[in-house]
Amino acid sequence: MLDREQLDLRNKYTFSKKLFTPVFWKLRNSNTRFRINWGGADSSKSWSQAQNEILDLMESDTNTLVLRKVAKTSKESTYAQIKQIILQWHEQASFNFLAEWNIIQGEIHYRPSKNKFIFTGLDDVAKLKSIVGVERIWGEEASEFDLEDHYEINRRPRAGTNPRITYTFNPISEKHWIKEHFFDIPEIRDKTTFIFSTIDDNPFAPEFRKQVLEDYKLYDINQYNIYRLGQWGKPGAKRPFAFAFKEEHIGHGLQFEKRLPVYLSFDFNVDPITCISGQHDWVDNKLKIRVFKEFRLANSNIYDLCQEIRTYFHETIYFKITGDATGSSRSAMTHGNVNYYTIIKSELRLTNANFDVSKGNPSVKNTRVLLNTLLMRTDFLIDDSCRYLIDDLRYVEVDEHGEVDKKKAEADGMNHLLDCLRYYTFKYHNKFLKFVPKKLQN
Repeated sequence: MLDREQLDLRNKYTFSKKLFTPVFWKLRNSNTRFRINWGGADSSKSWSQAQNEILDLMESDTNTLVLRKVAKTSKESTYAQIKQIILQWHEQASFNFLAEWNIIQGEIHYRPSKNKFIFTGLDDVAKLKSIVGVERIWGEEASEFDLEDHYEINRRPRAGTNPRITYTFNPISEKHWIKEHFFDIPEIRDKTTFIFSTIDDNPFAPEFRKQVLEDYKLYDINQYNIYRLGQWGKPGAKRPFAFAFKEEHIGHGLQFEKRLPVYLSFDFNVDPITCISGQHDWVDNKLKIRVFKEFRLANSNIYDLCQEIRTYFHETIYFKITGDATGSSRSAMTHGNVNYYTIIKSELRLTNANFDVSKGNPSVKNTRVLLNTLLMRTDFLIDDSCRYLIDDLRYVEVDEHGEVDKKKAEADGMNHLLDCLRYYTFKYHNKFLKFVPKKLQN
C-alpha cells in the first residue's frame, strides 16, 4: 500500500505530461515480465526508462538492479542519468548517492523506504548472484549482452509480486539473439511488451540531432537504418562488392521509356530464379542507366518468371535479353530438353535478334571493377522497389582474392540479383573498363 507521500510523488510526476515522452507512458502502462524498449538513437529510450525506474522505486518496497555489460560503464551512463533526473526533479533530499563509486558496484538509496538502485555489470557474475531483494531489472545497451547473460538475469528477480526485466538497445543486427529470442519465439513474445521509438517520438530532441542521424544515409545506409529508422541492422560488409554504391544511387518511381529497348538480364537459380529490367541511354554526353524493376521468384521456374514479365510489361516492348551464359548449355536443359533461353524466346515471343547472351560468364573481378566504375562515372539509378538488388549492392562481400564470398552470400540469401546486374553491365557497358579510376586499378 502506498502512503500519502508516495501518492503525492506519483501524482506530481506521472501526470505532468510536459516532463515525459510517449515512450515513458508506454512503460507506465506495461505489466508483462519482459519489456523490450528498442529503436533508433535519441528516441528517449534510456531517459524515459530512467524516469520510470525512479518512480517505480519510490512507489515500491523492493530494489531495482541496473545492469551494463561492464560494471564500470554504469558510472557515466545509467548512474549519472538517474542522478541527473533526481536533481532535475529537485528530489535530491530524498536520495542518498553513494559517495565513493566502487568499480564493481554503485548504489543510490531512496531514504523514505530504504529501497535502492544497485548498479553493476555482467563482468562479475558471482557478485550478481549475491544481490537480493530485487524485483525490477533494467539492462541498458542490452545488445552487448549474450544469451547466457540473459539466462542469469532472468533468475535474479526474486522479490515482490511483479518481477520485471526491461532491455533498452538499438537493433544493431537482425542476427542478434534478442531478436531470435523475444521476437521470433511465440511463447516468449506473448510475455513481452515491445516499445519501439525513433527520434520522431522524442519531442525534446533538438533538430540538429535529427540532422546528424539523417546524414548517415549519405555514407552508411546500415547505420542510417539502425540509428535513424530503428530497423534491424545487417552484418556489415567488410569487403563490399559494390563499394561505390551510395544512397544517391537509389531512385523512386522510376519508369521505363517506351522509345528505348528494355534490357532483361537473367540468373537461373532454382530458388530463387531472378531477372532485372532496365534501360540505358546517352544524355548530354553522359551514360544514363536506370534499373526500374526486379523479378525474384522463390521455388519457381522459368515459365512462371516469363509470365511475371509479360504481366508487368503488358504493352508492346522491344526486349534485349542477356544473362547467365549457362542458360544456353545442355546442363541448363529443363523438361523436354529445352534450355532456358529457348523458353524465354517462346514465352516472350522473341526472335534471335533479341538475344545478346555471351558464350561464357565474365569474371567476378572484372565485373566488380566495371560496376564500381559505372557507379562513379555515370548517371546510375536503381528504383527503391528493387530491394533485393539494393541489399545485394549494400551487403554482398568479396573474399581476400576478390571473389564473391559465396558461403556468406548463400547464408544470407543474397547475390542472385547482383549476378543479373553483373551480366547486364558487362554485356553492354564493358567499354568503361578503359575509364577505370586510378584508385580502382591494381
